[in-house]
Amino acid sequence: MILYMMIAQTQTEMTPERGMTTQEKPAFLRYLEEKAQKKIGRPHLVRKIGIEKTLMALRDIYVKGLKPPTVAKNYGIDYKSLWRFLKELEQNGYTDEIRDYFSRAEDISRYYDNHPIIKKWKERIIVSGSLSQLRHIQVMKKILTGQICPQFKCSPDEFDINKAQEFLLKCYENNIDVKHHYIMAIRHFLQIGKDIVIPRGLGGAYGLSGAKQSYGKYSHVRMSEEQIEKVKEYLRTHYRDEGYDLLFEFGIITCARAQAILTAPLNTIDLNFNTKIAITKVFESKVGKGDSYLWFKRGKWWVKYLPKDLAKRLIDFAKRKGHTKFIFVPDDIKPYQIKYEEIKKISKALREAYKYAGVIEPYFYKKPLHSLRHVGAIRWLEATNWNYALVAKIGGWLSVQTLMDCYGGIPQEVVINAVHKMFRSE
Repeated sequence: MILYMMIAQTQTEMTPERGMTTQEKPAFLRYLEEKAQKKIGRPHLVRKIGIEKTLMALRDIYVKGLKPPTVAKNYGIDYKSLWRFLKELEQNGYTDEIRDYFSRAEDISRYYDNHPIIKKWKERIIVSGSLSQLRHIQVMKKILTGQICPQFKCSPDEFDINKAQEFLLKCYENNIDVKHHYIMAIRHFLQIGKDIVIPRGLGGAYGLSGAKQSYGKYSHVRMSEEQIEKVKEYLRTHYRDEGYDLLFEFGIITCARAQAILTAPLNTIDLNFNTKIAITKVFESKVGKGDSYLWFKRGKWWVKYLPKDLAKRLIDFAKRKGHTKFIFVPDDIKPYQIKYEEIKKISKALREAYKYAGVIEPYFYKKPLHSLRHVGAIRWLEATNWNYALVAKIGGWLSVQTLMDCYGGIPQEVVINAVHKMFRSE
């Protein structure tokens, strides 16, 4: 969590010995970033599929030797667009640089297991008797060879705390979720493999805290009404065509999880439920009940209540985009596209909006979409005078206790007001 508060400082302090500067970054990578950020004119292939997926496709072509038509099919890319992109790279003289870039990762991968530092690390784990720690070795291999973040590669010799911070920063910049076992592998490699001491209690200062994050710690995650309006304003201005402003509203009102929002069916919106209220349904696969929907084998349908005005705008948006099945995504969307493409694009837009709105709580930047569930929970609790049972039904929590522990503890002033009312009535 500390990482996100350190981003600006890390960016300004980064030096050649601490990490890769803009000048040191390969020219072709700067070219990809430029194309990914360009919003004028026809969207470039890199912007459509993202830098991470672009690098994976290039690696398949230049390292694995796969033919462009095969790669286009594997990644769901239009072949003509891919062909034009490869010609662009060739004309700009990036071909050799791309091969060199990927060859470094291949070299690290080839000698990794027999590298003296890795062998020493493995021997120390075996001697200690904690054989389960051997799993860290393969995780570090993925980190160092760019399998987790294609924009970061490093040899075991060069990897230190500064390089660890660079890896975390690159993941943040490219919307890659830093999982807990990545952090634990890095900590173990630095301390046991390289004898680099991380002072007890100070791991968080480097973005390397060993504490496993629990969602139960985040009942304080909330957003002011002013910030909510600023987020809407930013998304309407920059992502109106994508409908992200509507998705944000839908998320904080329904408290639905990310996949439930994106697979929300269009045909369940009922405008005739009430003069001011519309209802719809979303499918929550995480609750593990007996219903099924699309590619989800188990889950539960939840009724959601919407302002009629928002429901009408959702229907109008879907019609404008030519959607007939889902509200927010095309009818022919694939499961992997939702998980690896849509959520990544929306998360990027939300992070930008949170920054614009002055949101500083790190959780919003770590879990941009799930944060909407937190914001919605607090708003519903405040609107219902902290009626947990009612909000659990509205927002989709099977357990009132989960709602209390994880999303909204009762503020002290609410308790005091209730006590005052009780005393006045006696």
